Amino acid sequence: MIKGKKNLARTILKETFQILASHWKTNPEETFRKALENVSPPMELRSRRKGSQNLRVPFPLSESRRYSKGISFLIEEATKISGSPMSHRLAKEIYFCAQGKGGAFERCIKIIKEAEANRGNSYLRW
Repeated sequence: MIKGKKNLARTILKETFQILASHWKTNPEETFRKALENVSPPMELRSRRKGSQNLRVPFPLSESRRYSKGISFLIEEATKISGSPMSHRLAKEIYFCAQGKGGAFERCIKIIKEAEANRGNSYLRW
């Protein structure tokens, strides 16, 4: 939902679920749940200052924060694609993320790899 346009967001989501059901012959709710599980990052990196350095520290995310970040990843990656209506772009991104592909899935994997690389800084958590 952008700028409070809830009705537009609802229609886009309904059309997306219809496209998932008709084009790819999948259950749209299960596909969406699976895509959201694949795209939701378990950790995020926050900056902490130690001395004169800014270190990136991995923090675990709560379930609600994970899902909100996952949904925002899906929407951001769908808006990057151009040339078709938003419902088609979102349906394509959800379908590919449910299969373990897609831009939002790659973004989540990138965050997980960065958190693994910076796990040595986890002692700075409080």
